Amino acid sequence: MTDIEKTSKDSAPFQSECNTSHFFAGGGRGVILKDLQEALSDKTELVTLIGEEGSGKTMLCKMLQEQWETTHKIIFMPSVVKSFEDVSRVAAQECNMEYPVVANRADAKKIFLDLMESLQSKGVSLLLICDEAEKMYLATLERIRKILDDVNAQGGGLQVLLAGRKNLERNLEQLALCDFNPIVAKQFFLSTLDQNETWSYLNFCVQRYRGTEEKEVFTKEAAAKIATMGKGNLRMINMYADESLQSSSDETSFLVLLDHVKDGGADDDDRIDSGSGPFSSLSFSPKYVLGGGFLLALLLVMFLFSGGDEEKIVELKKNQSVNPVFTNPPKQMDKEVEKPVVVKQEKEVKKALPSKASQDPVLGKFVAVGEKWQAGEADSSFSIQIMSLISEQAEENLKQIVSQPEYQAVADKLVVLTRPSDPPVILVFYGVYPSMVDARNARNNMPIFLRDRYPYPVSVRGAVEKARVE
Repeated sequence: MTDIEKTSKDSAPFQSECNTSHFFAGGGRGVILKDLQEALSDKTELVTLIGEEGSGKTMLCKMLQEQWETTHKIIFMPSVVKSFEDVSRVAAQECNMEYPVVANRADAKKIFLDLMESLQSKGVSLLLICDEAEKMYLATLERIRKILDDVNAQGGGLQVLLAGRKNLERNLEQLALCDFNPIVAKQFFLSTLDQNETWSYLNFCVQRYRGTEEKEVFTKEAAAKIATMGKGNLRMINMYADESLQSSSDETSFLVLLDHVKDGGADDDDRIDSGSGPFSSLSFSPKYVLGGGFLLALLLVMFLFSGGDEEKIVELKKNQSVNPVFTNPPKQMDKEVEKPVVVKQEKEVKKALPSKASQDPVLGKFVAVGEKWQAGEADSSFSIQIMSLISEQAEENLKQIVSQPEYQAVADKLVVLTRPSDPPVILVFYGVYPSMVDARNARNNMPIFLRDRYPYPVSVRGAVEKARVE
């Protein structure tokens, strides 16, 4: 872990990201972690962990990855993995095994079995951890289950941990009709924290952060209200707890009292990503119905103006992210809805806030390539957009990101386009390719840490259009 990551992850007692140094063993978490370790140590071939959103499934998977010391090779599958071809490709990459740029369905199976044979010859077993497995296609789950049989037929050594919401349990039940060989399987259920467990969790986080002895900071009344508003979702609980702690500090209080916990607003439900798919957040509430209609309208507009490029749908899905730093408003909406306001703002900002990224020693080389794009030198080429940063601190954020070792290893492929809007916009791309097919193949084989950012192929001409100030 880099110094930058350590600083950001240890800067507050309540955080939105999964930080294993903040693992809370209460609420049955410690017991389930031990049970998972024992099940895998007993050669259980398929382990399933079911829990509600925000209940701590990812934390347990990360803890297992860090603490389970065996002869296993452990691979944590990124959430963007959907097909078995993706599973095979990621496994090969993580084991430093060459994977063909173009591989079909049969190739994926053979490559995976060859990988397992290689590991078996070294006395190493493989554990695949698939988080957010409820998002996988049923056909992918079927092939993962089938590959367990195939590996067992050639000597064994493969175990799979699937973690996901209740939809995963239903999906696995549908596979019961398939003709699989008998294996050892176990299933665990992770419940959300109740009010007393939430009280213990909140005080645990603060005590660990402050390095103090056991001392109540959150009263039981305050914790009960936070538990009710958070609805068992740890991300929401952390958010309300952080706000309440700051309110307490403003009043120089040593305790977080009930009065310090502000009532949840009308748009609290919109602060987190509450669904695993485009229709999972819809309910009978009017605002969700309207929201769903608006989303469909956006999809239609994007389809009409993009020529039906399937990759733009991925961009829209990414735009629903909680973190405002990595959002990317559809270009069409600037034209159709907010053109008078946006154009005026962008022209004013261009005069007041000229972009200096091209002169920066860290970002300058990436921006220089982007300027060549803007000059039309690569109009017939294609690339892969890996992120867009939209904030007043976008330039500083990007400098920290690209300074990390994994980004330095691919620095020769990074291209940056800037748009001096309000707030500033920085678009980051990976590589230059002669065709869209080549760009898609490159995306499928790019490093894992980049694939977690939901990259998607774009034309260079389209990328330049995104960065244009009208």
